[in-house]
Amino acid sequence: MAPRRAQSSRCRIAGPALTAVLVAFSIAGLGALHLWAGEPRGGAGADVLAVALLRADVDREPDDAAARVRLARQQLSAGLQQEAEHTLAPLLRGDTELSRETADLSLEIAVSAWRALRPGTGARRAAAATAIARMEKLLAREADVPVLVDLARLANELGRPDLAASAAERAATLEPDSARAMSLGLAAVEAWRSADQGAQALRVAEVVAARFPSERAVLETAVTVALAQNDPVRARGFGE
Repeated sequence: MAPRRAQSSRCRIAGPALTAVLVAFSIAGLGALHLWAGEPRGGAGADVLAVALLRADVDREPDDAAARVRLARQQLSAGLQQEAEHTLAPLLRGDTELSRETADLSLEIAVSAWRALRPGTGARRAAAATAIARMEKLLAREADVPVLVDLARLANELGRPDLAASAAERAATLEPDSARAMSLGLAAVEAWRSADQGAQALRVAEVVAARFPSERAVLETAVTVALAQNDPVRARGFGE
């Protein structure tokens, strides 16, 4: 992952290009995490019964990780974020690497809790920090384009365009479709600029321009970034 500099405490959101690209990917059915549906979900009566039955399973076998995951997911579906966090907590302790399902669910719970809190409060800032920490762990090992797209959009929502840029950049590298790869690469450039990391934006712009040397949008973006970095030599190179 590319290095990042310290972030200010002010929430930052990347611009419309990143948002448009990531929304387009989700509309195309590529979203992989359950981070965008409204909460709570499902009927209240059915949720209460399902939670009770699954909680009984956990009470009988408290060390059954799969049972805890099933209960936590049902609790989250019912809008019980705190209960879901408590259910999953034993699996999150220690240095053991989480299963993919547990890691995904832990992020979903943290994001749901963050969204439920009033903006500007200390509790919401703490919830955001938890969600970001869990997202960083997922991002460090992720190699699936749809998940990277979801992580980029979530990072942007949480005010971390630097993480959004890292996710979009890796997705662009892994995406086999040329048009989508180009869009993701340009989105990564914008996100790095939104994070006030012009050098990283220029680095990615050079990579994208080398991959798509005849695309006008790519070259114009690269020239703009180079000029913003006071590098007219590179800007002229992109324009030739």
